[in-house]
Amino acid sequence: MSQTNNPFFKTSIFWKLCCVYDHIVVHTLIRYCSTTSNEFWDALRDILDASGILYSVLADELREEVMNTKPHTLFRVNSGPTSLLSSVFRKEMASLMERHVNPIIHSCNTDDIQLDSPDEHVRTKSIDTVTKYINIHITRFQQMASEIPENLRSIFGIVRDTVDEIFPDSGVSTQILSALFFHKIITPAIITPTKFCSSISTPTDKGRQTLMLLSKIYQTFVNQSDEPFPKEINLHVFNDAIVSEYKRVHDMLDLLSSSTTLPEYHFNKVVSSQLLLRRVPPIITSLESLKPAAVSAIIQPFIDTGFKNLAENLLALTNINIYQKDLAKLDLKKPKDVGIFYDESEELCYTAVIRGYEDTVNMYQKKINKLTEEIFKLNQVIERLDAPIEPKSLVNMNTSPSLTPRKEEKESTKTVNIQEFYISEKIPDEIRCRLITLTSKENQIYDFITKSESTTVLGKCEKFLGVYQKASKCKIEDDAPKISQKDKDKEIKDKDKKDKEKAVAKNKKTCLGILKEAHDNREALMSHLEDTKLTQRIVALTGILDDIIFIFN
Repeated sequence: MSQTNNPFFKTSIFWKLCCVYDHIVVHTLIRYCSTTSNEFWDALRDILDASGILYSVLADELREEVMNTKPHTLFRVNSGPTSLLSSVFRKEMASLMERHVNPIIHSCNTDDIQLDSPDEHVRTKSIDTVTKYINIHITRFQQMASEIPENLRSIFGIVRDTVDEIFPDSGVSTQILSALFFHKIITPAIITPTKFCSSISTPTDKGRQTLMLLSKIYQTFVNQSDEPFPKEINLHVFNDAIVSEYKRVHDMLDLLSSSTTLPEYHFNKVVSSQLLLRRVPPIITSLESLKPAAVSAIIQPFIDTGFKNLAENLLALTNINIYQKDLAKLDLKKPKDVGIFYDESEELCYTAVIRGYEDTVNMYQKKINKLTEEIFKLNQVIERLDAPIEPKSLVNMNTSPSLTPRKEEKESTKTVNIQEFYISEKIPDEIRCRLITLTSKENQIYDFITKSESTTVLGKCEKFLGVYQKASKCKIEDDAPKISQKDKDKEIKDKDKKDKEKAVAKNKKTCLGILKEAHDNREALMSHLEDTKLTQRIVALTGILDDIIFIFN
């Protein structure tokens, strides 16, 4: 079996073609492929989504579409970018369609609309019913807009910004977004629901007739003229109802386009071979089904931009005869070795993937650190609100690690709270994150100590804190002390004591003193930033604190 007949080989080469030269193969297929096959666009969508470039590619193509299309036809006719966008809508909005479009279809199945009825009563009732539908459905569309995924919201926002830049005339962006929403989402969803999304119900014949009528009405929201339907058409009776909804449609479009920030994904060159085996064949089959003139329209841009070799490699993966009419004049040749243009090793591919994941993890880790600091500050505010008479000082995030004075509830002796969440930016992110976690647990233990009234628990805590203190100051190359299992498992019971309050106060003071000293010892640990064992030591300290927290819980 030749390599070009090997499905694994074909799918792998196709994806490699898509990866090179800033995805020129992907962009060319989207711009110039004339197929209307949902299988083609859904397959391309899934591959791009798996690689992390779907939304960036889609945004680029929609910008290009806006710049090269007249406003009155933009998003009103099918093109490659709009076909890919419709495919994204079908996938990302499946649950929204089920929640909001299905009720529309079900309600239309129950009413018999007869606008041409000779019976005045029947005709009036039909007009009232449709008017009611218009109001209810716009409310549903607004709710749908509020629930639309952030990824799609950013696409609407980018389209609006691009339209405002290219066509600064007032009202153009509203028309374009309306066309995008009503022509590419609502109309196909209610007219051909099964093709748009499998989760949408199929209307009855009576319901389909009503939905066709409503689709004509909803398409008038695109141009938003003062007289949507001329008086010669019987639909003019809905003009007032339509015009009265323009304001709500504007609000809905503002909500739809409220974001212009694309999701943060890293480009993943290594896509699952199983995914490629499922999704590349429909793309190849769709290309093979095109007429020679349509194939020529795809190949010519490759030649014009100097990437004829990519076109030849792409066609080599198909059964298309490059010597037939319309293709013969392009002077194409069959490559001897398909895919030899790809000069990046697999090792570099995997390295890039690993680096991408590391960047993503670091990004989220920084967000976690920031949120942890904000949570800590909010907890401090809550404590102040709970005790307005004796307010506790808030942490100053811009000062170096220090200790904040705090009063004991049952003792006049001043104690101190571990507050540090400021850690030098020079410290590596991983160590910094672990130190933040450590400090958070210290503060948690501090609160447990001040609130506890059990001498037994405090006594055990004092013993455990002694281990923590020792672990915080012993040499970094030594093994950190651990809390023995028998101490962990020991049952905690309070015993009656005559001077329990004094004993509790004494235990609290001792525990807090040990905790403070252990916290201060951490400064010495920071002199070992280059030592690989520092992380192990911080992990060990965190484990001891977890054991202490356990006895309080």
